[in-house]
Amino acid sequence: MRIALIVIASALLAACATATPEQMLGNDAVATTRTESNGDIITEYRQAGALKMVKVVPSRGATYYIYD
Repeated sequence: MRIALIVIASALLAACATATPEQMLGNDAVATTRTESNGDIITEYRQAGALKMVKVVPSRGATYYIYD
């Protein structure tokens, strides 16, 4: 029983990790992208003018998201 719960929880977390920003925020989200001087690419997603999510693609390392 415990192993089944772990497998189900893992599957749910994997499904969340594959969602795109448009799927999470809807089609009305406005994306703005900028590149920092160190090569990092930052994309801000806004809904109704409010910042909802930030995607950071560093020049080195893994991509990560920051959610409101």
